[in-house]
Amino acid sequence: MTKSALPQAETTTAAPAPVESASPVALKRERLRRDRALAKNGMVLSMGALVLTGALHGHGARKAHVAAGVALMGFAYWHHTLYPTSGR
Repeated sequence: MTKSALPQAETTTAAPAPVESASPVALKRERLRRDRALAKNGMVLSMGALVLTGALHGHGARKAHVAAGVALMGFAYWHHTLYPTSGR
């Protein structure tokens, strides 16, 4: 058998790029952004569950509907607390 005529790529191991430590303000801002997104997604999911369980019948559906409503109120409160109050 003959070897392939294609050139072999050289493999070199480069040192990983140094990771700069983020400032505490940047970390806090990133965590706040992530928490806001989680709160919004939680509200969307619980609202979807609320609509779905509202159309279903049965004792289990009623319990799930109440649980989804409580979850929506909890996510809405969490979302509210993530934004600063106005200076009124």
